[in-house]
Amino acid sequence: MIDLDEETQLLDLGSETRKKNEDMLERKNVELEGYAKFAERQLLRRYKDFFEKIYDEVVKKVEGIGEKEKYDLIIKKEEPELKSGQISDLQFKIGIRTVLYHSKAVDITASIIEHLNSEYSKEKNKK
Repeated sequence: MIDLDEETQLLDLGSETRKKNEDMLERKNVELEGYAKFAERQLLRRYKDFFEKIYDEVVKKVEGIGEKEKYDLIIKKEEPELKSGQISDLQFKIGIRTVLYHSKAVDITASIIEHLNSEYSKEKNKK
């Protein structure tokens, strides 16, 4: 079985059938591009919603631990991983870095992860 593109290539240049096939191919390509853009937007929307949900959970957990353990300040810490393929990536990583130094005593990242994992385990066991 040959597809429309192969069939079109076999037809004489300038023939009416070839022109119709070329028009149909162009319409199909436009439709395919539209479907691809739609699917990409749907995927990005789901990713954004999922990311927002996780971020909201983390923020609430950090706030809860901050209140419970009476921290005065909790700030975002980032690892100094600066290896990057492009200068723009490196500049972005440097630009968003919030904490330049912190003592191990004030790092509650492990505690947050432990609390979140515990809650997920409880939720998973309920199902």
